[in-house]
Amino acid sequence: MLNRSRCLVHIAAVVLFTAPLLAQQASDSNVPPLRVERQGSFFVGGHDVHSDTLSSTAARVPSGTITVDQVYVRYQLPVDAIGRPLTLIHGCCLTGKTWETTPDGRMGWDEYFVRRGRAVYVIDQASRGRSAANPSAINAVKLGKAALDRLPPVAFVSQTVDRRADIWAGSQRSPRHLDRRWHRQSAAREYRIEYRPRSEPTCPAA
Repeated sequence: MLNRSRCLVHIAAVVLFTAPLLAQQASDSNVPPLRVERQGSFFVGGHDVHSDTLSSTAARVPSGTITVDQVYVRYQLPVDAIGRPLTLIHGCCLTGKTWETTPDGRMGWDEYFVRRGRAVYVIDQASRGRSAANPSAINAVKLGKAALDRLPPVAFVSQTVDRRADIWAGSQRSPRHLDRRWHRQSAAREYRIEYRPRSEPTCPAA
């Protein structure tokens, strides 16, 4: 019974937070189809790490080799592309999602530029989103094989602290930035759940 109740709660949450998106899509029905010649994804960089602390659970073998610090890249090439390709790099505690659909369902910058003939590449910085993190250092400390000061630096932006994000996201994240419909409670929550832990960034300024 408990699992069934949780399932109903999850379904209700999905309906609640997708309703604004469906309404927005209906209002954008006059937008022509997106013409993409090719789309795909790939990884850039990365290096192999051999470690005896890849896992801290008995269910997985702790020793082995993994690839870390690679950067995930998703791209879209429009039909009859013009100009130089654009690479969109997200900032602190976010992923490439920040350039996609806005929290209230409007067109994001990646689609905006593709519609205007530019090839667009969107990345997930290393250790965030679909770019793998290195668990060995954390596991080594957890298993008592390394000192506490060997833990890598990790930061996270609190929802209660980052109030400026509400204004920034509404005014900068969308090509139609003067549209203040973003300032709805559901959209604010949608933005905040994009936050991710931040370790060493791929790009030092981000």
